[in-house]
Amino acid sequence: MATKAGEDLLSLSGVLTECFGKGSDFTVIVEEPSCDSPRSVRNSEAPVKCTEFKVWSVLLAQWSPVCEKMIRSESYAESQAAQVVIKDFSAGAVEIFLRFMHSGTVGRFAIPLVEVVALADKHQVKALHDACLCFVRQELKSRPAVACEVFASADRFLLADSRTEALDRIFMNPGEALRKRPALDPELLEEILGVRLAVHVRVCASKNPPELG
Repeated sequence: MATKAGEDLLSLSGVLTECFGKGSDFTVIVEEPSCDSPRSVRNSEAPVKCTEFKVWSVLLAQWSPVCEKMIRSESYAESQAAQVVIKDFSAGAVEIFLRFMHSGTVGRFAIPLVEVVALADKHQVKALHDACLCFVRQELKSRPAVACEVFASADRFLLADSRTEALDRIFMNPGEALRKRPALDPELLEEILGVRLAVHVRVCASKNPPELG
Protein backbone atom coordinates (compact mmCIF):
# COMPACT_ATOMS: atom_id res chain seq x y z
CA MET A 1 0.00 0.00 0.00
CA ALA A 2 2.83 2.38 0.86
CA THR A 3 4.48 1.63 -2.45
CA LYS A 4 1.26 2.36 -4.35
CA ALA A 5 0.84 5.64 -2.46
CA GLY A 6 4.40 6.58 -3.28
CA GLU A 7 3.87 5.82 -6.95
CA ASP A 8 0.71 7.94 -6.96
CA LEU A 9 2.54 10.88 -5.39
CA LEU A 10 5.39 10.54 -7.89
CA SER A 11 2.90 10.46 -10.74
CA LEU A 12 1.11 13.55 -9.40
CA SER A 13 4.44 15.34 -9.04
CA GLY A 14 5.23 14.52 -12.64
CA VAL A 15 1.89 15.86 -13.85
CA LEU A 16 2.29 19.12 -11.93
CA THR A 17 5.86 19.47 -13.19
CA GLU A 18 4.59 19.22 -16.76
CA CYS A 19 2.07 21.98 -15.97
CA PHE A 20 4.83 24.44 -15.09
CA GLY A 21 4.64 27.42 -17.44
CA LYS A 22 1.54 26.07 -19.21
CA GLY A 23 -1.52 28.14 -18.49
CA SER A 24 -1.58 30.38 -15.45
CA ASP A 25 -3.32 33.12 -13.56
CA PHE A 26 -0.23 34.84 -12.15
CA THR A 27 3.11 36.08 -13.53
CA VAL A 28 6.44 36.27 -11.72
CA ILE A 29 8.88 38.68 -13.37
CA VAL A 30 12.56 38.58 -12.48
CA GLU A 31 14.64 41.67 -13.23
CA GLU A 32 18.41 41.31 -13.02
CA PRO A 33 21.48 42.99 -14.54
CA SER A 34 22.45 41.66 -17.94
CA CYS A 35 25.31 39.15 -17.81
CA ASP A 36 26.96 41.04 -20.69
CA SER A 37 27.26 44.21 -18.64
CA PRO A 38 30.64 45.16 -17.14
CA ARG A 39 30.92 44.28 -13.46
CA SER A 40 31.50 47.94 -12.57
CA VAL A 41 28.08 49.05 -13.81
CA ARG A 42 25.92 46.06 -12.91
CA ASN A 43 24.52 47.70 -9.80
CA SER A 44 23.77 51.10 -11.36
CA GLU A 45 23.11 51.75 -15.04
CA ALA A 46 23.37 48.23 -16.42
CA PRO A 47 20.79 46.99 -18.93
CA VAL A 48 18.15 44.91 -17.18
CA LYS A 49 17.27 41.40 -18.27
CA CYS A 50 13.68 40.34 -17.60
CA THR A 51 12.54 36.74 -17.26
CA GLU A 52 8.87 35.83 -16.88
CA PHE A 53 7.37 32.73 -15.28
CA LYS A 54 3.71 31.83 -15.66
CA VAL A 55 2.41 30.13 -12.53
CA TRP A 56 -0.76 29.23 -10.67
CA SER A 57 -1.42 31.55 -7.74
CA VAL A 58 -3.21 28.84 -5.74
CA LEU A 59 0.01 26.79 -5.61
CA LEU A 60 2.08 29.76 -4.49
CA ALA A 61 -0.47 30.58 -1.81
CA GLN A 62 -0.58 26.99 -0.53
CA TRP A 63 3.19 26.79 -0.08
CA SER A 64 4.03 30.30 1.10
CA PRO A 65 2.23 32.41 3.74
CA VAL A 66 3.98 35.46 2.28
CA CYS A 67 2.69 34.72 -1.22
CA GLU A 68 -0.77 33.92 0.15
CA LYS A 69 -1.04 37.31 1.82
CA MET A 70 0.23 39.11 -1.27
CA ILE A 71 -2.05 37.27 -3.71
CA ARG A 72 -5.28 37.17 -1.70
CA SER A 73 -5.21 40.69 -0.28
CA GLU A 74 -6.75 43.31 -2.56
CA SER A 75 -4.66 45.99 -0.85
CA TYR A 76 -1.53 44.68 -2.59
CA ALA A 77 -0.70 45.98 -6.07
CA GLU A 78 0.60 42.52 -6.97
CA SER A 79 -2.83 41.02 -6.32
CA GLN A 80 -4.59 43.56 -8.53
CA ALA A 81 -2.05 43.23 -11.37
CA ALA A 82 -1.77 39.43 -10.98
CA GLN A 83 2.01 39.72 -11.12
CA VAL A 84 5.03 40.35 -8.93
CA VAL A 85 8.46 41.73 -9.81
CA ILE A 86 11.53 40.22 -8.11
CA LYS A 87 14.78 42.19 -8.25
CA ASP A 88 16.93 40.70 -5.50
CA PHE A 89 17.25 37.09 -6.74
CA SER A 90 18.38 35.50 -9.99
CA ALA A 91 16.05 33.95 -12.55
CA GLY A 92 17.73 30.58 -12.00
CA ALA A 93 16.99 30.58 -8.28
CA VAL A 94 13.43 31.81 -8.80
CA GLU A 95 12.80 29.03 -11.33
CA ILE A 96 13.94 26.37 -8.84
CA PHE A 97 11.72 28.02 -6.21
CA LEU A 98 8.65 28.03 -8.46
CA ARG A 99 9.22 24.53 -9.83
CA PHE A 100 9.31 23.24 -6.27
CA MET A 101 5.89 24.77 -5.66
CA HIS A 102 4.55 22.81 -8.63
CA SER A 103 6.27 19.47 -8.07
CA GLY A 104 7.46 19.39 -4.45
CA THR A 105 10.93 18.41 -5.66
CA VAL A 106 14.14 20.33 -6.23
CA GLY A 107 17.12 19.90 -8.56
CA ARG A 108 20.51 19.15 -7.03
CA PHE A 109 22.68 22.13 -7.84
CA ALA A 110 24.72 23.39 -4.88
CA ILE A 111 25.47 26.96 -5.91
CA PRO A 112 21.99 28.17 -6.91
CA LEU A 113 20.53 26.25 -3.97
CA VAL A 114 22.40 28.56 -1.57
CA GLU A 115 20.43 31.41 -3.11
CA VAL A 116 17.23 29.36 -2.99
CA VAL A 117 17.75 28.89 0.76
CA ALA A 118 17.56 32.68 1.16
CA LEU A 119 14.61 32.94 -1.23
CA ALA A 120 12.69 30.20 0.59
CA ASP A 121 13.45 31.78 3.95
CA LYS A 122 12.17 35.17 2.77
CA HIS A 123 8.90 33.62 1.59
CA GLN A 124 8.60 31.19 4.54
CA VAL A 125 8.66 27.98 2.50
CA LYS A 126 10.18 25.81 5.21
CA ALA A 127 10.16 22.51 3.32
CA LEU A 128 12.17 23.99 0.46
CA HIS A 129 14.48 25.89 2.81
CA ASP A 130 15.33 22.77 4.81
CA ALA A 131 15.76 20.55 1.73
CA CYS A 132 18.14 22.99 0.02
CA LEU A 133 20.12 23.65 3.19
CA CYS A 134 20.57 19.91 3.76
CA PHE A 135 21.81 19.38 0.22
CA VAL A 136 24.23 22.32 0.39
CA ARG A 137 25.74 20.83 3.55
CA GLN A 138 26.08 17.43 1.89
CA GLU A 139 27.78 19.02 -1.11
CA LEU A 140 30.25 20.87 1.09
CA LYS A 141 31.26 17.59 2.72
CA SER A 142 31.51 15.56 -0.47
CA ARG A 143 32.78 18.26 -2.86
CA PRO A 144 35.05 20.79 -1.11
CA ALA A 145 35.76 22.33 -4.53
CA VAL A 146 32.43 24.19 -4.31
CA ALA A 147 33.24 25.70 -0.91
CA CYS A 148 34.47 29.07 -2.23
CA GLU A 149 31.39 29.55 -4.38
CA VAL A 150 29.10 28.58 -1.51
CA PHE A 151 31.04 30.96 0.75
CA ALA A 152 30.57 33.86 -1.69
CA SER A 153 26.87 33.15 -2.23
CA ALA A 154 26.18 32.75 1.49
CA ASP A 155 27.98 36.04 2.16
CA ARG A 156 25.90 37.83 -0.49
CA PHE A 157 22.59 36.57 0.88
CA LEU A 158 23.54 36.98 4.55
CA LEU A 159 23.33 33.28 5.42
CA ALA A 160 25.64 33.30 8.43
CA ASP A 161 25.57 29.56 9.18
CA SER A 162 26.23 28.51 5.57
CA ARG A 163 28.97 31.11 5.31
CA THR A 164 30.71 29.71 8.39
CA GLU A 165 30.32 26.11 7.22
CA ALA A 166 31.78 26.93 3.81
CA LEU A 167 34.71 28.79 5.38
CA ASP A 168 35.39 25.85 7.69
CA ARG A 169 35.39 23.49 4.71
CA ILE A 170 37.90 25.71 2.90
CA PHE A 171 40.26 25.47 5.87
CA MET A 172 39.73 21.72 6.25
CA ASN A 173 40.35 21.00 2.55
CA PRO A 174 42.42 23.92 1.22
CA GLY A 175 44.12 21.83 -1.45
CA GLU A 176 40.83 21.06 -3.16
CA ALA A 177 38.88 24.20 -2.25
CA LEU A 178 41.67 26.52 -3.45
CA ARG A 179 43.01 24.39 -6.29
CA LYS A 180 41.95 27.11 -8.73
CA ARG A 181 42.00 30.81 -7.91
CA PRO A 182 38.45 31.41 -6.64
CA ALA A 183 36.34 34.09 -8.30
CA LEU A 184 35.81 36.01 -5.08
CA ASP A 185 35.63 39.68 -4.22
CA PRO A 186 38.97 40.93 -2.84
CA GLU A 187 37.51 41.35 0.65
CA LEU A 188 36.38 37.71 0.84
CA LEU A 189 39.64 36.42 -0.60
CA GLU A 190 41.55 38.51 1.93
CA GLU A 191 39.43 37.07 4.72
CA ILE A 192 40.20 33.50 3.65
CA LEU A 193 43.91 34.08 3.25
CA GLY A 194 44.13 36.19 6.40
CA VAL A 195 42.49 33.55 8.59
CA ARG A 196 44.59 30.79 7.01
CA LEU A 197 47.74 32.75 7.79
CA ALA A 198 46.62 33.35 11.36
CA VAL A 199 45.93 29.64 11.84
CA HIS A 200 49.31 28.77 10.35
CA VAL A 201 51.07 31.19 12.73
CA ARG A 202 49.28 29.72 15.76
CA VAL A 203 50.18 26.17 14.71
CA CYS A 204 53.82 27.12 14.25
CA ALA A 205 53.86 28.90 17.60
CA SER A 206 52.41 25.87 19.37
CA LYS A 207 55.10 23.63 17.88
CA ASN A 208 57.92 26.07 18.66
CA PRO A 209 56.95 28.04 21.77
CA PRO A 210 59.22 31.00 22.60
CA GLU A 211 61.78 30.45 25.33
CA LEU A 212 61.17 32.31 28.56
CA GLY A 213 63.75 34.18 30.54
